[in-house]
Amino acid sequence: MDLWDNIGITAEGAVAVVVSSVVLYVAFATIFRLWGARLLGGRSALTFAIATGLGAIVARASLGHSPTMAGGLIAVATLLGMEALTSGWFRGRFGFRGHDRAAVVMVGGQIQRRQLLRHGIGEAHLWELLRRRGIHGPDEVGVVVLESNGGLSHLSPGRPIDPRILTGVSGRDLIPAEWFTTDPDDPSLEPVPEPDPTPDHP
Repeated sequence: MDLWDNIGITAEGAVAVVVSSVVLYVAFATIFRLWGARLLGGRSALTFAIATGLGAIVARASLGHSPTMAGGLIAVATLLGMEALTSGWFRGRFGFRGHDRAAVVMVGGQIQRRQLLRHGIGEAHLWELLRRRGIHGPDEVGVVVLESNGGLSHLSPGRPIDPRILTGVSGRDLIPAEWFTTDPDDPSLEPVPEPDPTPDHP
């Protein structure tokens, strides 16, 4: 057995690694699209174990029957390529953008249940995250934003909000207009859309 047998890969094996990596990436991205905020925001032993287990499954399954250095490099390149693709063409056409955005989940002590449901967060988990921030009750809540990484941002009640601080946040329309320092519907406050990387054909 020579060195290449231990670190190399056949053409068929390389194709298998690429296909496996693409399929697993789509599956993993879908899981995080639906439950990513909960998995990333939760710090319980169970959520940590689930997130770790998912990563281990994807890593091992993408390498095929006999993992090698070359197969690992191909898998890494494929995953990075898919990530670059999802930041533009794939993300815009298959709807992976909406759930990646931060979202307003609480306004004036009122829970926005539709927003929680959309991001896979339960009310009990929301209260847990608020406790970690030292919130004693709903009367201390102005606006709570669930960030795309699963964390919470809290805007204190009774203070005017500059609408620019909520640029790109889903559910900004749930906040009363009088809470803002300026018109929250000003088009200049909307995030600039990403350019379409697809080349124009004559």
